[in-house]
Amino acid sequence: MKKFFRLEKGVDFFYEMLMYLILMGFPLYELFRHAKDNDKKNDVLSAKLKNLEDDLSSIRNTIEIQSKNITKKITNMKETIENNVKTLDQDKNEMFESLKKNRILFSSFFHENMELINQIKQEKSFFDENILAITLKNFEILNFLQNFKKPGGLDNIE
Repeated sequence: MKKFFRLEKGVDFFYEMLMYLILMGFPLYELFRHAKDNDKKNDVLSAKLKNLEDDLSSIRNTIEIQSKNITKKITNMKETIENNVKTLDQDKNEMFESLKKNRILFSSFFHENMELINQIKQEKSFFDENILAITLKNFEILNFLQNFKKPGGLDNIE
């Protein structure tokens, strides 16, 4: 009986060990499987994170390049505007000087023209007087000639 007892104890021990292995092995297997799944998920997430970081880096580089380009364009526009303002100021000053000269010329021409207008008025009044005198003389001559043609001729002339 001792032999059976030992055998029975051995079989019990074997079953207990098998039971403990199953009870402990299954959770360990699940734990190991979850660890591998988590590692795979971590690898996928790490790859996604790296892609996102690369994309972010690319976007930052693009933004930096565009920012530099925009800054250059703004600087060029500012220089162009400043040059245009300088040119406009120069043109304004030149035009102002030209207007001053034109004003002086206009003023002198106006005074010269006023003198000429006064002279023309005087000459016109002189010519008007002469034309009036010539017209009166022509009427007198015409009157004389009409009287000369009448019967009696010069006898009727007073």
